[in-house]
Amino acid sequence: GKWKTIPVSPTYYNTAPAGGINASITDMAKFLVALLGHRENAISQTTINQLFAPEVRATAKNRNFNRWSRIKKSYYGLGWRILNFKEDTLAYHGGYVNGYRSEIAVHPTKKIAICVLANGPGGFSDHAIPAFFNTFDKYFKTVTKQPEPAIAP
Repeated sequence: GKWKTIPVSPTYYNTAPAGGINASITDMAKFLVALLGHRENAISQTTINQLFAPEVRATAKNRNFNRWSRIKKSYYGLGWRILNFKEDTLAYHGGYVNGYRSEIAVHPTKKIAICVLANGPGGFSDHAIPAFFNTFDKYFKTVTKQPEPAIAP
């Protein structure tokens, strides 16, 4: 394919799902640190627990979740997909607006999170986060002691 310029429409910042949010990968890294419970001054653990609590049962057979191995149940929380696996739970959110794609996932128990930002559609965005966690799960079990997570300033 060929790259082409797409003009920003006047209604772009009125897109309800995005809410006019603009964030760099650095911004998202800081957000992930907060969602992992390392910024109580920004977001309390109580609020994080509420965000990641299952509220509405959803189908795990959604085409977006076919790439995840081991999903047992799926829910929708407060803006997050809550994916239950046999032994653990993961919170996920993704979106696509006007040629930009974002994917974010948080594993509260294992204290790991990931964000993928892309400026176009395609297989990479669809596969990156499931591939990361499927690989992480495979090797996490072989590590006897996990290092403390690094905290960004």
